[in-house]
Amino acid sequence: MSKQTDTSLRDAIIVSVSDKLVIGLILLAAGFVVNRLLESYKTTESRHSTEIEKKIEFIDRQLSDFYWPVSFRLDKDNAVWVRLNEPQTPLTSKIEAGVILPNHKEIQSIIDSKSALIFNPWEPLQPVLLDAIKRYERHVAVYFALRENADSRYPADLKEPWPEDFYPLIQKRIEELHDQRNRLSSR
Repeated sequence: MSKQTDTSLRDAIIVSVSDKLVIGLILLAAGFVVNRLLESYKTTESRHSTEIEKKIEFIDRQLSDFYWPVSFRLDKDNAVWVRLNEPQTPLTSKIEAGVILPNHKEIQSIIDSKSALIFNPWEPLQPVLLDAIKRYERHVAVYFALRENADSRYPADLKEPWPEDFYPLIQKRIEELHDQRNRLSSR
């Protein structure tokens, strides 16, 4: 073989090895970039999943610690309230003292201790619901004051009527929270 052939062969081998080395480095760099992108995606998905789980947990707390207890007590009040519309009798006084007033006291306690659960931190406040809660609290405060002073009048007699929209707004909020939870769960 001639020297020129040896040089040509050596140059061809060097070019071939260099090409393979460059291709290998490009593949290595591409693999690194793809790996970083996948890790970033997994981290983002993990954060998103954790965020959704936290939102679902908060909604569950809203329902179990605030809305359902208030709703159940209002259901009980609604069931016995018709008895109070009758003329005052010993039975109506017992119903009021044994059911209605303790229910209101418990609802007030729930509102006072769990007010942070009224709304989700990620949604706007609902002024209509807040207003109904405030009107409920005023009504109940007057109701207790009347009974503590042995006054048989009702709060409506003193221009603090029962907030008719309170119970429907509580029920609507329960439905909204169930819908939010279902949407989050399906993600």
